[in-house]
Amino acid sequence: MGSEFVIAVVIIVCLAVGLIVQRTLLTVANRERHNLAKAVAKERGATTDILNLSKNVIHTGDADLFLKNMAKFILRTMNADGAATFKYVDHGFQGCGVAGCFPLLDKVSDQIEAQLLSDAKKYNHFFTKMEIHLSDVEFARICPQGYCYYRRGKPDWLPAFFAEKAPVILAAPVVLGGNTVGVIMAISKDEFDNPRLQEQDGCYLGRLGELIALSMEMIEIVKERKIYEEKLRTAREEGMLAISSGIIHNIGNAITVAKLTANDLKAKVGLSETRPENLILDQILPGLEQHAAAGDLQEFISRDEVGRQYPAILRELTEHLARILRDSEKLVQSLENKLEHISGIIELQQNFVGELGTENLTNMGRVLESAITIFNETCDKKGVTITRKIDPNTPEVLIDSSMMTQVFINLIKNAIEAIETEGTGKNYEIEVALYQEKIEDQNYVVSEIKDNGPGIQKDVIDKVFKFGFSTKTGKKTHGIGLHASQEMTKKYNGRIEVSSVPGQGACFKVLLPLKS
Repeated sequence: MGSEFVIAVVIIVCLAVGLIVQRTLLTVANRERHNLAKAVAKERGATTDILNLSKNVIHTGDADLFLKNMAKFILRTMNADGAATFKYVDHGFQGCGVAGCFPLLDKVSDQIEAQLLSDAKKYNHFFTKMEIHLSDVEFARICPQGYCYYRRGKPDWLPAFFAEKAPVILAAPVVLGGNTVGVIMAISKDEFDNPRLQEQDGCYLGRLGELIALSMEMIEIVKERKIYEEKLRTAREEGMLAISSGIIHNIGNAITVAKLTANDLKAKVGLSETRPENLILDQILPGLEQHAAAGDLQEFISRDEVGRQYPAILRELTEHLARILRDSEKLVQSLENKLEHISGIIELQQNFVGELGTENLTNMGRVLESAITIFNETCDKKGVTITRKIDPNTPEVLIDSSMMTQVFINLIKNAIEAIETEGTGKNYEIEVALYQEKIEDQNYVVSEIKDNGPGIQKDVIDKVFKFGFSTKTGKKTHGIGLHASQEMTKKYNGRIEVSSVPGQGACFKVLLPLKS
């Protein structure tokens, strides 16, 4: 009976202990779940706030301004005594933004420190000149868990007096693209055993660093995109301007030649006392008519010393008049050709403007001829020969002909400018070819612009399509023409390829796929 009672008591005690342990574990689990939910809610709120802050800064494109504003955000959300943000520069971290009672990093008198801390604007200005002499790699190494926490101590990279005014220090890196681009810090007083900042707050600060990095990356991407779009728009406008300028320039050249031709024609057919027909009408015919009236015309022509020269003079004057007429006919034909050329250029401009933004099945030969027309006069003036190898049976492709005209204008213009830089006096030639080619089971319409200029060096040939890259010196250039041409071609699932032998020229191929 006694043993059974003891066993029963032991069982009851075990059950009681088990129940207590279970309730304790349940309470701890509930507390942890509550803390986790609270932390998640806090992070979600911080994410929303940071996104709103970054949204307000995006239009400025200033990631440093965003990082500066984050000091106040850290101070508010972490209930710290002070907060600061730093940006990485070449030699270490430089002050960016500060909030609350964040101590100075430089030793100054108590009076100056009091003045600075009492004036937020002055303190912010002073803070941007303060530095932490620590490399980004070293800082990343001392924060293996995403943050570092110091209580009643300080890291080596802060001045000795800092720990006296900031007994509790939390710091976390801002990592962008694998590089530490900034540091965020929060400090508080010790307050015995329950300081405002505790080590578990480091996880939150580390997460803030990640969110800040994402927002800064977004700001930089938007900034770079705006710059890219602006430069691309400028390049397109310059391309349009180049076409218009080329058209106007060619019209001007054609008009100049037409005016010279008209002046030559005027000189040949203009009234003058020495013109052959005037000599015949005013001198020879009146003398012959007098002798005819006197009845001795035959004797005058056959026996008179002067009269015997009249037939030869008449023949010479008539032949000279015939030559003038033949030359005048050539001048009239040349003038007509120049006027037709002017009319064709004007029609090209009208078509270019009218077709801009319109995609149609287009004969690439016509597009190439339009681009060549722009440079006819320029090539004649510079002694550059343009030859054509255009296959008339090449299929049509669905493109915006105005856009592709701009592509070929860029390529021909680059070829002419490359030839100009060499200037060795050899017979320069630009060959324009059009044909169909099958590459890896895909049919392409291939347009080639090939020159025998200086070519492209091996160390830069892979960069020619890169946005902003240019080999031109001594003239205004954005390095966007070839990049923009490549992007226009990609719009039709095509591409531009380049090959070159330095000293022998370069060849640009525009490949546009044919759809079955």
